[in-house]
Amino acid sequence: MKYYYDADSLVYVASWGDNTLEEALEKLDHSIEAVLASLWAHIDDIVFVVKGTGNFRHDIYDGYKSNRKSEEDPEKKAIMVAVYDRLVTKYMAIQADGEEADDMVAYMALANDGTVISPDKDLRTVAVPIYNPQKDEHYPADIDDADMRLHVQMIMGDSTDGIPGIKGIGIKGAEKLLLLCPMGKRLDVVKQAYRDLHKGLDYMSYCQLMTDLIYIRQQPNERYNVRTGKKEILSSEVTCAQLQ
Repeated sequence: MKYYYDADSLVYVASWGDNTLEEALEKLDHSIEAVLASLWAHIDDIVFVVKGTGNFRHDIYDGYKSNRKSEEDPEKKAIMVAVYDRLVTKYMAIQADGEEADDMVAYMALANDGTVISPDKDLRTVAVPIYNPQKDEHYPADIDDADMRLHVQMIMGDSTDGIPGIKGIGIKGAEKLLLLCPMGKRLDVVKQAYRDLHKGLDYMSYCQLMTDLIYIRQQPNERYNVRTGKKEILSSEVTCAQLQ
């Protein structure tokens, strides 16, 4: 079994609290050792992925992750950089340039029949096996559940990442709108919600923007087109930012 680790989560776990640099690096190593023991896996079974340079989501929306205050503290930022460096140099982590580590681990796992390792709930919008190391839980690939989670998030946004979605609708409101709605019909409900509740004239462009921010790619340079309801691969010369 091949595992694809969303190792950005390790950076935050290792750097959390008042850890010194030495304590953060030690916590990183211990966290990885604990995952290997839980999975009965060898270090060579795991591909680590961390964020690289740039992210198209920042290019299309200034508010994306603008609320991450811990990354603005110079001392905390220095520790996080050192943990990233350890992941790249010791654990040979791949850097996801132009996108999130979430995107890369998702499409790599899908392409290679692997399992994602991550505590991030956002990855459950992708129908791929997931191991949550913080809860020691395994989630099987579930196409219907992943599709429902995706469309719920398209409505409610993600406050953790600074994605507003439709103002005033949280998870309960989004789930209520999509209650009993089958796959293949959920996008229609999402678009109707944006038309009815988003206080702006160009509701479809705003819906597409929120979707581009929320959607975790299942192939490189992929986009979920809300107008057509299809997943499309953008050419290497075209970005989501150019399509806004």
